[in-house]
Amino acid sequence: MDEEILVFFWRNHLIPRRFETTQNQAVEILDYGIPSIDSGPDFVNVKIRIDGQIWVGAVEMHIKSKDWYVHNHNQDPAFRNVILHVVSEDDKPVVNQHGELIPTLVYQPPTKFLELYRNLIYSKGKVKCDKYLKLIPSYITTGWLDNLLIERLEQRAKQIINDYKNAQSDWEQVFFQQLSRALGMRVNSLPMESLARLIPYRVLRRYTDQIQVLEAILFGKAGFLQQAFSEQYPQKLKQLFAVYRRKYDLEPMEVSIWKFMRLRPYNFPTIRIAQLAAILSKTDHLFSLILESELKELIQIFSASASQYWDTHFRFDIPAQNMPKVIGKSMRQGLIINAVAPVLFAYGRMVSEQKYVDKAIQFLQSVKFESNYVTRLFKKLQIKQSNAADSQALVQLYTHYCQRQRCLDCRLASYILTDELSKAN
Repeated sequence: MDEEILVFFWRNHLIPRRFETTQNQAVEILDYGIPSIDSGPDFVNVKIRIDGQIWVGAVEMHIKSKDWYVHNHNQDPAFRNVILHVVSEDDKPVVNQHGELIPTLVYQPPTKFLELYRNLIYSKGKVKCDKYLKLIPSYITTGWLDNLLIERLEQRAKQIINDYKNAQSDWEQVFFQQLSRALGMRVNSLPMESLARLIPYRVLRRYTDQIQVLEAILFGKAGFLQQAFSEQYPQKLKQLFAVYRRKYDLEPMEVSIWKFMRLRPYNFPTIRIAQLAAILSKTDHLFSLILESELKELIQIFSASASQYWDTHFRFDIPAQNMPKVIGKSMRQGLIINAVAPVLFAYGRMVSEQKYVDKAIQFLQSVKFESNYVTRLFKKLQIKQSNAADSQALVQLYTHYCQRQRCLDCRLASYILTDELSKAN
């Protein structure tokens, strides 16, 4: 049995309020407290009555009581406030730093619970509880997805705020990086983000009225202008980059980091870089734009088309059928989901402006749900997906709970497990 199971029972108030310790002390739980967010005991602010006397402190849990010493809790000041030790097997008396005996509760979860839990954990399904999802009330699922969306945005916000600190507190630079990453999609997201990190946005915004200069700097820095060309346009970009390379000390990236294999030509990094230049040519204040604009305005900005050369090319010096390379609807929505909303949310959290947090969520609720491996998986399981807020929540559920077998932390699995307990009782 895992220690997490004991934590689950205490967190969900499934351990009886009245019991006796191994020392035959009568105990009543007055308040189960809250999970600790630090590296100390499992629960804090717990209130219990032991033989008529009220104690307030922490609760720690182990499979065997001797684990208290294995983990050196008897020498750790963070555990000096433990007032109850909950274990499945009491194989050694436990004392605190002062040598005082800590009351111990031995608790064994019901066999039916353990059987169901093992069935979930060892299920071969991608979603461990797939057979039980239809039994979960819609309000449980909806509420959990709402929480998962915020959890996902909070995680992204931490990363973005860290980027903000590394970008000399420049939100324009941060959004430029996130926008570039989103344009790169899964395969070229990291190279695109690296490209944006290595080119100051304050440099590019000086040339918003000169698309060739924007392309020269971006393609040159990306490493695509190192070869000899037969066509006039890439020759011109190469000449321009030679000038701006010296001016801004732009050393080209290694071109081999860019991926073309198994990509549709419209997703080639050359096309995405050209479309990035097209977006940059529309404004010199990207971040300010997302703070002030409504969704329709942003969609219009992102409806950019790569310059004329790319109408007949997917790569330099290789002519192709004449087709304008406009950023498609799916990609425009992807930019809202993966760049605009996370940055708005992070900014709102950092400056304590709830209106930007709300705006980020509103944008996600206004965009169509994503079609990817995870959303298709849950669609087969008949989980309703109304918009991108739902699809982002499902991605969080799958990647941070299902794949990591965190059933005990998942509200859906918790409902299934506790429902089974109620039936058993």
